[in-house]
Amino acid sequence: MADTGFSTVKKVLGDTENSVLNNMIQLADKLVDVGKAVPFIAPAFVILKIIIDIEKKAREADEKCQDLMERINFMVSHVLILEKIEVMDTLKTVLQRVQDALKEAASLIEAYRKQGKIARRLKMSNTQNFESMAGKISTCSSDLMMSLQIQQTGDLSVLKRAVPRDVVAEDFIKDNGGQEAINNNPELVKEFATKVHLVMTDQVMDQMQSNMQDLMAQNQHQIEVLIRESSSTNVAETIKAVATQQREWEAERKLTCVQCNKEYNVSLNGPQACGFHSAVGNYDRYHCCGKTSPCQKGYHQPEHHSKYPYSNFFPWSYGLLGFSDTVEYWANIKEIDLKEEDSVQIARVGQLIRWRTWGELVVMPLMLINIGHVQDDLSHYLEIFDVASLEDERRNVLRTGNTRIFRNAPDTETNAFSMGDWVLDQDTQQITGIKLTTKVASSKTPTVCVVPFDPKELKMQSGKSLEYLSRGEWSIYKPDKPYEFPKTVQLGPVLSETRLREPRTFRTKSSPKLPLVLIPTAEMVANNSVMTARNDVDRFLGLWRGLNKAPLSSQTQVIILSAKAEYRLVGEDKYKPVGYFGLRANVQFPLTIGPSEAIDIPFEFLVDKPERAKIRSHTAINYAHLTIQHPLRVRITFTDIDGETVSLVQEYVHSVNGVVTRHEKEDIGYFFVDDVDLSQRTTVTIKESTSPKKYFLGILAGLGMTNKVTEMDLHKFAYKAERTGVTEVDMKLGESNLGLDWTIWALVDLSCRRVYGFKVLLYHGSMTPVRECATLGYAPCPLYGGEGLESRPIQYAEE
Repeated sequence: MADTGFSTVKKVLGDTENSVLNNMIQLADKLVDVGKAVPFIAPAFVILKIIIDIEKKAREADEKCQDLMERINFMVSHVLILEKIEVMDTLKTVLQRVQDALKEAASLIEAYRKQGKIARRLKMSNTQNFESMAGKISTCSSDLMMSLQIQQTGDLSVLKRAVPRDVVAEDFIKDNGGQEAINNNPELVKEFATKVHLVMTDQVMDQMQSNMQDLMAQNQHQIEVLIRESSSTNVAETIKAVATQQREWEAERKLTCVQCNKEYNVSLNGPQACGFHSAVGNYDRYHCCGKTSPCQKGYHQPEHHSKYPYSNFFPWSYGLLGFSDTVEYWANIKEIDLKEEDSVQIARVGQLIRWRTWGELVVMPLMLINIGHVQDDLSHYLEIFDVASLEDERRNVLRTGNTRIFRNAPDTETNAFSMGDWVLDQDTQQITGIKLTTKVASSKTPTVCVVPFDPKELKMQSGKSLEYLSRGEWSIYKPDKPYEFPKTVQLGPVLSETRLREPRTFRTKSSPKLPLVLIPTAEMVANNSVMTARNDVDRFLGLWRGLNKAPLSSQTQVIILSAKAEYRLVGEDKYKPVGYFGLRANVQFPLTIGPSEAIDIPFEFLVDKPERAKIRSHTAINYAHLTIQHPLRVRITFTDIDGETVSLVQEYVHSVNGVVTRHEKEDIGYFFVDDVDLSQRTTVTIKESTSPKKYFLGILAGLGMTNKVTEMDLHKFAYKAERTGVTEVDMKLGESNLGLDWTIWALVDLSCRRVYGFKVLLYHGSMTPVRECATLGYAPCPLYGGEGLESRPIQYAEE
């Protein structure tokens, strides 16, 4: 696997350091120091110098050579202990066999490197020779550890693993008559070269027919001559110089660690060098330990990785995964457990577009793979590959035979897991795809998806698409006929959604001797000021104009000394005195009106609220409690200085205020209860989403926030109904706030495995003095699940 998310970029930028070769250089350097105390092992570091020179001259890394060098490094690393022990005769015998194995390995590598790429691949004797050499090194290593009395508790996989095989070449040889037929048929060799994109040269057939054992014997003889003629001192000095140069180069390299944000020297990096936290934190405290100082130790890391959790990884990963403009996903599987709310399995792969949202576009082709939900307490994998690191991954797969990328749970866990595997082309042995698998506990089968991609371009293969081998998603069906619902039941008084009617007008009634006409200039208003509104009375304000009809020549004045006001509600027989009547705006009695003149008469009066409203001690603004159900008429009678009277009746009709919402055509469901005393309406509405990609339905109660319901939520309700047998599922969205209670249920059709409707109940809570209003209604659920669903007979929920 690629160790880090950015290792690919580092390689592209030119860091071609061969870690196996560098490790051999360091081992040879240390072996020189051992040789000062144990001179007879000098040939060993001479042979290592030969191998180092061969590999330094090689133009490209080779899997077989790399594998053999790793085995050599493992064996030689145990020789270093000789500096601290006394060498017995039996140990000398084992060390001689070690040197003989080194000579044979060096001669094999040299002979193999002299072949071209085509001959290397088509000569099966190469694989046999490397396998034989691996066996000899394994035997020598075991004998050496036993002689040195080393109790090996480390990783022996380097000795136990299989030598890399070229399956493509082996299959080609098998299909075309065997090794002898290939060696003597240039056309077949050319056909193979074309298949694996190599160039056929004149030397290839000579190399195919050459004897590998003879070449190895010649090389071994030359190595023995070189050992006899070479000065161990000169070789040691050369090795020292190479190792020193490498250490100096590493010492000069300064990198910044992504785990602790500190700069470090490569040469000083060690298992205790870096201090970090394994979880995210709030302010200066971290979830992993609850402290500020680092709680974990390890190597400094120059690039982000998912080998183990560290706090800086999570904001970095969110920058990649949390936005829509950073990755172009080829496959993005997200399965949510319908039983456990927070359990989710994720597997996705795609092309990295940006390192961060709104950032510059990535120039080189990069592939992002994420398996498992990235969270500090969950197992997850997030890596980024370029062409070079994908090739490294291919070689690793061919060497180990293991195509598994990552699994976020043990193999024994079969209920819930996310997993990724490489897909190899059997002919070319190239990685040509990735198989993603997710499974949650509520699904009977896993979702398995094969994503084909071009390993050279790191993009989806042209003309190919995702292939789903199975789907573990919740299966739903289409109803074979429309659902029918009961009518809404509404109990209690209901506020009018429109004004009762327009106010009626009345004429002035006046004594014959009083030439005064009263005219309302505007409709009356009620409780128009928060400062003056009260919870025991309703306050009404009006403005009339009084006109003296007497001709100007008559010089008849009208002098009003007093007034009284009475009221009644429409439907009542008799007028009753108001609680208070008075003039406003600094207008006072007596009012004097000259002939053919008019004056404004602003007034106000107070009327007791209904007893129910008084009990609730509610202040009305811009409406009157008394007039919610019935218009009010006020009759004001003015008396002049001679005792003559004039009166006028004006009507006040309640207007609908903004609190009374109305049914809109977009509403799938509209349910309400009214509080007539307060002129308030509380509603529950169900609407289709205006953002279908984010949620499916919106359920809004009163003036609260919209409850967003997704298709996944509907699947959860259906799953719960199927599991429990209760098909009327409480959606847990209702409230019980004492003033108003409401509940909503999802109605599940077990036959079609879907929510087909909603049942809503609203009623006055215990704090309402008179609990007289309730509503029970139904709303259909729009069809969901896409096109092409199989039809099934409907089955209504049991309520």
